[in-house]
Amino acid sequence: MKLKIFPKKILLFLFSIVLLLLAGHILGQMLINYYPDVSKFEKFARWMNFNKEVNFPSLFSAGILFISSILLAIIGVYSKDSNRPYFGWYGLSVVFYFLAVDEAISIHEMFNKFARENFGIGGVFYYGWIIPYGVALLVLLGVYIPFLRMLPMDIALLFLVSGLIFVFGAVGFEMLGGRNKDLYFEETNMYIVYFTIEEFLEMTGISLFIYSLLTYISDHIGKIKISFGTVEQKTQILEQK
Repeated sequence: MKLKIFPKKILLFLFSIVLLLLAGHILGQMLINYYPDVSKFEKFARWMNFNKEVNFPSLFSAGILFISSILLAIIGVYSKDSNRPYFGWYGLSVVFYFLAVDEAISIHEMFNKFARENFGIGGVFYYGWIIPYGVALLVLLGVYIPFLRMLPMDIALLFLVSGLIFVFGAVGFEMLGGRNKDLYFEETNMYIVYFTIEEFLEMTGISLFIYSLLTYISDHIGKIKISFGTVEQKTQILEQK
């Protein structure tokens, strides 16, 4: 089976879903604001709320993170078979797999209560996960500078832009939202704006990252051929243009 890749069409498809989820989230917030006692509106808002878990936005976010992990692993397999550096691709695949699991079951939330109760952290660090994850991000960036330098310029630029968009949302607006929550102890209208922008930027950043990976595969690997058979007939990544 051969898979022909159209990165721009896939990016447009993913971003269309992001916009639909954004529209659903905003509509849900408006409905529960004007009709707080209508249960069906409350259920709709719950399933579309960017700040809730196990709903459509969170499942989409976890899904695109997992897709990123799979694409990175595919590039890693191809690079290994082609005697090219491949550890960097595998390493990123593991990172994105962890982020997908984290998005699905909220591992990072465990740090919040612990940090506030044991270290009295508040303000922009109200969500305590930002500290260990921020340190890990800086370490990862330092380790991956040589990896970025070996990439084609256009792909490296796409990696950086998509990463900045994602981090600006996940960390920057999370810090603003945390400060607002610490000041008012409730979900103010401004807090809703913060987490809406946060999740929108996260989904946009990952969608652009998927586009960059597909562009790399399309430009530097070629078509993908997948075959299923015995152990000797392993799944193969194929043929350069």
